[in-house]
Amino acid sequence: MLLARGADATLAGPGTGAAAAEAASNANSSAVGIPPLCRAAASGSAECVRLLLTAGADAASAGPTAEATVGPPLFWAAGSGDGGGEIVKLLLEAGADARRVAPDGVTALLVATASENAEAVEELLRAGADPNAAAEREGVRPLHVAAEAGDERIVRALLAAGSDPDAEDIGGLRAVEGAAAAAERAVVEILFPVTARKIVEFGGSGEEGAGEGAGGSKGGGEKNREWSVEGLMLRGAAEQARRQAEHAKHGGGHHHHGHDHGDGCGCGHGHEGGGDGEEEEKVEVPAPEAPDAAKAAAASRAGDEAFVAGDVALAFDKYSESLRHATDDSKVWSNRAAAALRGGGSGGRGAERARADARVARALDPTSVKAWFREGSAAEALGDFESAARAYFEGYRTNPAQGKECAEAFQAAVAAGRAAHAAKPAANK
Repeated sequence: MLLARGADATLAGPGTGAAAAEAASNANSSAVGIPPLCRAAASGSAECVRLLLTAGADAASAGPTAEATVGPPLFWAAGSGDGGGEIVKLLLEAGADARRVAPDGVTALLVATASENAEAVEELLRAGADPNAAAEREGVRPLHVAAEAGDERIVRALLAAGSDPDAEDIGGLRAVEGAAAAAERAVVEILFPVTARKIVEFGGSGEEGAGEGAGGSKGGGEKNREWSVEGLMLRGAAEQARRQAEHAKHGGGHHHHGHDHGDGCGCGHGHEGGGDGEEEEKVEVPAPEAPDAAKAAAASRAGDEAFVAGDVALAFDKYSESLRHATDDSKVWSNRAAAALRGGGSGGRGAERARADARVARALDPTSVKAWFREGSAAEALGDFESAARAYFEGYRTNPAQGKECAEAFQAAVAAGRAAHAAKPAANK
């Protein structure tokens, strides 16, 4: 109806999250808006995309103002999941470039692969997307991402399109080693016959065999030194154990190949917990001041009731009371973070308190999507868009089925971070 009444299909509206709140309250805000076509592409609504394209929206670009910060519509569609294949096809038919490469080496194909959007991957490959384009910071390619995710359909599509199974990421690992480390045996079996023989120590260098075919072995015939599917899986299991130990040591920091869209936090490649290679700050769970499980449970319930009733100050106090008696429940830390974000009992330092609480929550339960989301929300409120994007990404990666909110917030945080970065040179002039 709006389009029928003459609404501009190319006009960008404000972002979401903290950036949108700032834009709404400050007429002079520099927050960059997200064009309707990008939003529609991310939503999975092919009908909305058709309407916008018919109304004149540009399939190839987000427009001169938003292009550098939010990226082209095709990237948003590639990461959308449901309906992504159809939307990618619509955009390609309308002029989007399947081979477009972002400044950090990211492509729509890499984004689609990281989102496990097989239909979008296949559409992009049919349109000529380069299956070997690598993101700059870690050298990761679509095949690395698909292999580690265990996505057999995408792995086969990429191989059929000419993806190089011997290409290494910055750590010297190929797709087959990534699949082995992720315990994705079916993918290892697909990649093994087409990968050159090379015994790779996951934390070190590889040893190539001279003239030995698949099935040959090294190291006196020891199973974990064999160039075989079984040998790869054994070495992969050892690497997985090492990663889990690092994960526990650093309170959730770990390495994986995933997707991302921001300059500050990379794109289409893995993140270490601390970002840009620095070590994640270790999260310590404090001991309860006055241990009492019953009192902790009662206070937590009272906090829940207060929060639902809209009394965030009381909720914060009750969650704090609960944590005096027990500190091992991730949900209580996460709930106090939510109360702090809404201004409850935080003495004007709500975002800082919320981030600290959310970090404890996800250290106790790294699978808590809410904890990751609240950490991201707190970081975004503090203007730390890189950390916000990283936390949102982790929340989505932890459970894609429940992480839609994290995925949307991730894209908004990246856009806000890019806008803030772009605004710095102007402010310094």
